[in-house]
Amino acid sequence: MGTEMHVDTQALRGSNWESVGSLDVWRNYTLYNWLTGFCRSDRSPVVPIAEPRGYPAGWDRAEYEDDATHQTWLTSDEILRATQPDVDTIDASAIRDFVAEVAALVAEHGAVRLVIGLHH
Repeated sequence: MGTEMHVDTQALRGSNWESVGSLDVWRNYTLYNWLTGFCRSDRSPVVPIAEPRGYPAGWDRAEYEDDATHQTWLTSDEILRATQPDVDTIDASAIRDFVAEVAALVAEHGAVRLVIGLHH
């Protein structure tokens, strides 16, 4: 058993965030750390994009709240502008693939927000 990351994607429509689906994310703890601070250690070269923020106000996916840890949200702009960590090839590939998925969401929907919860 391991940790799984659930990512709900939302597009900004006027002044409201509306769900546009979710991302399937393969288990990669370096990616988890970069996005949420999960498994952070002093020995890791990975610096999280932002400190965990919890779920955004008004987010209505209560079923994730019961057992999720490291709850946070990030905007597409934060992810696309963040410095990607200098890590080994497998982890770097996972991060690049995730960033490419976010860029594709932006191309399709404009500004997006990713609501993230880790589940054990």
